[in-house]
Amino acid sequence: MVKVDNLFIELIQVALGNRDKLSRVPSAVEWGALYEESIRQAVAGIAFEGVKKLPETQRPPQRLLFEWIALSEQIKRQNKYVDKQTATIWKQLKEDGLEAAILKGQGVATSYNLNLDVDVDDNVDHNLNLDDNVDDDVDVDDDVDHNHNLNDNVDLDENIDDDVNVNEELGAKSIDLKDNGSLGEYRQSGDIDIWVKGGYQKVCDYVQRTHPTKDVAYHRFHYDFFKDTEVELHHRPTLMRNLFDDRKLAKWYNSFDADSFIYLKDKGFAVPPPEFNCIFILTHIYRHFLFEGIGLRQVMDYYFVLKNNKHNLNDNLNLNDNLDLNDNLNDDVDENENQNENLGDVRDTLKSLRLTRFAEAMMWILHTQLGLDEKYLICGMNEREGRFVLNEIFETGNFGQADKRFKGMSKFRRMTKHGIHLLLHYPSEVIWTPIWLMYHKVWRWRKVIAFGKGGLTSDN
Repeated sequence: MVKVDNLFIELIQVALGNRDKLSRVPSAVEWGALYEESIRQAVAGIAFEGVKKLPETQRPPQRLLFEWIALSEQIKRQNKYVDKQTATIWKQLKEDGLEAAILKGQGVATSYNLNLDVDVDDNVDHNLNLDDNVDDDVDVDDDVDHNHNLNDNVDLDENIDDDVNVNEELGAKSIDLKDNGSLGEYRQSGDIDIWVKGGYQKVCDYVQRTHPTKDVAYHRFHYDFFKDTEVELHHRPTLMRNLFDDRKLAKWYNSFDADSFIYLKDKGFAVPPPEFNCIFILTHIYRHFLFEGIGLRQVMDYYFVLKNNKHNLNDNLNLNDNLDLNDNLNDDVDENENQNENLGDVRDTLKSLRLTRFAEAMMWILHTQLGLDEKYLICGMNEREGRFVLNEIFETGNFGQADKRFKGMSKFRRMTKHGIHLLLHYPSEVIWTPIWLMYHKVWRWRKVIAFGKGGLTSDN
């Protein structure tokens, strides 16, 4: 396979607005490799936003361009569809008396639209009014075929919307690509993860009463709400395999009550506050990095999370407040003090959870590879570790699905080999894994007894 790692990073930088063009014009073969890499990393839609911004002299061959357009628009429609589903289930949970926030996926995608030019989103409301919520008659079954695999061949003449003008003249096609600047629409969606406050028993009772399941894990229940989109209800937003660190993590995320959730009027659902995602998304990336692998989609999520966190350091600012101009004289000083205090808390949390080394690696990738300004970084940078993590990203692809090093192994053996490979870099979680697996097995066995007949499905 043609190596295009550097060109691919440049293309992502263009998509993010941190670069004007590629350092050189890729060959047709290299463009094919760039397209395949975008699929491996689950960022095909975002990468195509970079293609839109390139000078015409640097555009890919026409055949590939049309295929990329079709895939990009398919991702956009899929996102719209899953957004509607997310609003529907969130509203149902709310009406049933549960406090919930959308984690990861569709929740994080809302950070993409900040675009650095917005300090406070006037679509954000901490006071929920269900009358402003999603339309009761929303039909979540239109527009998108969920059975279509994004890796399948797509019809090059469909899926092209107003973002692309195609003109036919004398049998030749010219393509005018528009840049609409809304990257969040092109983030590749997955399942719907929801944090439901109240603890295990409350979530368990609700699940078994509404959509009974035997598929339960230490941190979540599988919830059969939609036929075509997987939903997970989390009684714990995340976990760590070092049981002592897991307790610290639980204490940290339980410090965020339902009042901290932010309701997004334009989306019809609530998300956790930016300061929560600042740590939570990092732990999510860390866990998948250690035991499966991660793609650039997860790294890009964190890129926008940190931007969003920076823009929301002054919580609960109401755009309708009348501010005395004299009170603004000390705003810069107060803001710097708040930022320093928040940053100190974040770094203390990273240290207590043994995440500092990985966080420093991520900061190096975000700054040097994606172009994130240093003012958004939450800690220092570690170039050596950053290069190691970046190499792993290109080796494994999204959730390790492209990793050929452990090909042909069972999931358990593959995760074990992958963990041993990372032992010297992140020993705590790797060493604790056998203990945690045994602990999890006992935990699940106890739930089998509590559930009565049938037992539970296996889960890693």
